[in-house]
Amino acid sequence: MIVRRTILAVLFVFLAAGMAQADTDAYVGDLNIFASKQFGEFKADLTAHYGISGSRFDLMLRKVDSPGDLAVALWLGQKATKPLDDVVRQYRIHRGKGWGVIAKGLGIRPGTAAFHRLKRGDLGWYPDRYREVMKKDKKQKAKPRKKKKRRKGY
Repeated sequence: MIVRRTILAVLFVFLAAGMAQADTDAYVGDLNIFASKQFGEFKADLTAHYGISGSRFDLMLRKVDSPGDLAVALWLGQKATKPLDDVVRQYRIHRGKGWGVIAKGLGIRPGTAAFHRLKRGDLGWYPDRYREVMKKDKKQKAKPRKKKKRRKGY
């Protein structure tokens, strides 16, 4: 009975951690979709929100995998009160291990409000026209595609 409860508890922890990572991944994915549709607007909104220059944005974007990752890195730097260069250094060292590992490397401890917000993908920033652009994207994806007519004889 004790072994069964222990196994269930461990399983629950792993499932919960996976769901939390998925939430951050969904946030990054949504930001990447927006940036692919409205890159200039994404850049302008992000630089204004975090107070970085356009040239700094361009430089840092080359050091991360995507615009969404840069947004999370800027948020982490703000929460950890660390320079963006330190955040990007941790990102490059721990890429693929998840944002929680990167946050721990920056001194954001598990269990803190900032750590929980990160894991939920609740970073409190979206571009100004995010909802409008994403709504259009959903509508475009929902439209049925016309089937191509095949020629006989091939």
